[in-house]
Amino acid sequence: MNTLFRPQRARDTTEEELQKLLNKYLTLILMIKYDGVRCIVKNATVLGKSMLPITNRFIQECYGKEEYEGKEFEIIVTTEGIYDPVTCCAETVSFTNSDYAEREHVCVLIDDYALGALSFEDRFVQLELFASRTLGFIIPEFEYVHGIDEILLFEN
Repeated sequence: MNTLFRPQRARDTTEEELQKLLNKYLTLILMIKYDGVRCIVKNATVLGKSMLPITNRFIQECYGKEEYEGKEFEIIVTTEGIYDPVTCCAETVSFTNSDYAEREHVCVLIDDYALGALSFEDRFVQLELFASRTLGFIIPEFEYVHGIDEILLFEN
């Protein structure tokens, strides 16, 4: 596995930047942005976007496992299975920064760097299989787009 990886981060962009990417790759993948805590598993330790270990021992016990090596995911605190975009960020940060706390949550799978030699499409198939057999992990909503108009439609 590539040792020089970091969790992906959402960021603002311009239509010009998007058009350059479309010209280069022809197809882009858009995913809904959840306001949770982005994590990646490296050396059986759950790391946050700063590449420091997540403090919560419960999270480390659940996801800091060799079989999750390379998985990138967003931890999202839910209430009765529902994601609340207004409170999610604060609730999830509080959960992940606790010394030990158990909260209802899901892990939205983003990528698997352990499968880095595969194309994203092939990695995604593996992520779907992993999510189907691993409690607590889900696949995010996403869409393949081929033009700026499709991106704008997705955003709205």
